Amino acid sequence: MGIYKLKDTAKKNSKYIIFVFIGVIFFQSTMLKFIWSLESFSRIYNSLVLVISLFFVAHVLMSKNFSKEVWKQYLLPGFFVFIGMTLNILISAISNLNLLAQLGLTLPWLIFLIIPFLKQKNMINVFSLWKITYYFMLIFVTLGLIDYYFIFILGGAAEIVKTPYGFFYLGKFSIFHATLNGPHHRFYSCFAEPGSLAMLLLPFIAYAYFYKKYIGLVIFLIGFYFTYSLGGYIGLLSICVLIYLYKTKRKNILLSLISTTIILGGTYGYISSSISTAYQKKDNSATEREESFSKGILGLPLLIVKYPFGMPLAETTEGLRESSDYTGSNFIPLVYFQSGGLISLMGYILILIMSIRFAFKIFLSKKEYRIEYVVAACTFITMIPFLLQRTTIWESSLFGLLYAPLILDSINKKK
Repeated sequence: MGIYKLKDTAKKNSKYIIFVFIGVIFFQSTMLKFIWSLESFSRIYNSLVLVISLFFVAHVLMSKNFSKEVWKQYLLPGFFVFIGMTLNILISAISNLNLLAQLGLTLPWLIFLIIPFLKQKNMINVFSLWKITYYFMLIFVTLGLIDYYFIFILGGAAEIVKTPYGFFYLGKFSIFHATLNGPHHRFYSCFAEPGSLAMLLLPFIAYAYFYKKYIGLVIFLIGFYFTYSLGGYIGLLSICVLIYLYKTKRKNILLSLISTTIILGGTYGYISSSISTAYQKKDNSATEREESFSKGILGLPLLIVKYPFGMPLAETTEGLRESSDYTGSNFIPLVYFQSGGLISLMGYILILIMSIRFAFKIFLSKKEYRIEYVVAACTFITMIPFLLQRTTIWESSLFGLLYAPLILDSINKKK
């Protein structure tokens, strides 16, 4: 069916990769630092990784062993994003030194930039990292569901805390948004938003399916259901269609495309009214996202002239909203313009193009690919709608650790 398993032949992950990976999971991708009161340790960790990663980036710049394609498609766009964001932070910090703390936002892109060097030195085994991340997600979704059962079914108590993201109720391993009536009923596990959890579960639902890990698949689907994420449900439909398309493409790619179109059209016709009703129930949330997109797109030419290096930064979202030019944080490409100007926007768009090109290469080729490549391709296509509503896998350090090495392999095979 155009997919196969391959034994890991790469060297084990270096101690540096393991150090970075553990920190990314516990201090960047999740809310565990708040659940377990590790905020101070998190700041120390992020600062240390930032300094070490800068050291590795210097080696990337001095290396002459990367191909022109790697520089053109991968490194230059990454440097555009990193340089644009860093420059705007430093400019903004002239009037407020506290903004230097936002250099931590560049960490995912530093990790992205050092991946070619780490692969060159055989310091990273991406397939091992995928497996570890799968089991992390499985363990914490399971523990989160136990918390969910304890709090909502058994009526157990939960502690309320204030975080930079608002007030939350804490379980032992999970977190719930605080409402006037207590914990919100949507399932968060240890992530900041249920929609973010749904988005991050999508690739591992595909991973569990392809590797026939059916117990894990059932647990993921139960947790996924309780997120009540409209975008997530649409993404799950997309994943199912993409899996079908990939499994049937070797027989007849044209027939697969036609049947997929029919399935999508029929499914949309069946559930479109439900989707429309659910979207309308979002009220202010839906309106805010629509306005963020339309205001940003229509005003972009003027904003580029007015803020070529990015908009003035602030310590809080409330501070950003004081500017009439602020377009919100829902449409992610515009967020990169706000934080890093035209150069960051260009770099980010080029990285999106590189990722989508990788995905289409996987789907249109009749070659056999390892499962992780297929899952990555499904993820990139499925993530496109999320660009209109929230941060995506591209904004996470997991993009550099799990996905970038696969893209690099694809680029290098062109040589």
